[in-house]
Amino acid sequence: MCNSGQGCLFTQSCSRAEKANYPVAWMCRLLEVSRSSFYQWCHQASLVTATQARRQALAGQVRRVFDGQRQIAGCPRIAAQTTAATPHSEAPHPPTA
Repeated sequence: MCNSGQGCLFTQSCSRAEKANYPVAWMCRLLEVSRSSFYQWCHQASLVTATQARRQALAGQVRRVFDGQRQIAGCPRIAAQTTAATPHSEAPHPPTA
C-alpha cells in the first residue's frame, strides 16, 4: 500500500505522467493506490499552499535584490534587504536545529 509520503508521491507522479497512455484504474491497481486518492492528489497538486506562495514571493524579492546589485550581492546583503522590505509578521523564520 501507499503509506509512506515520498513513495506515495512517486507512484502518483508516475501515474499522472502515464495517465494518457494507460487506464487510471489499471495503473492504480498495479501500484496498489486507490483511484480516489490518486484523483484527490491530482486536485491537491494544483493548489498553491500558503507556504508555497510565501516562498515564491520571497524568491522574487531575492531575485530583484540580486539583480539590482548587478548579481554580486551575497547572502548577508540579500537577507538584510529582503528582511527590511518584508513586514515583521511575514518575515521568514530561520531554520531551527
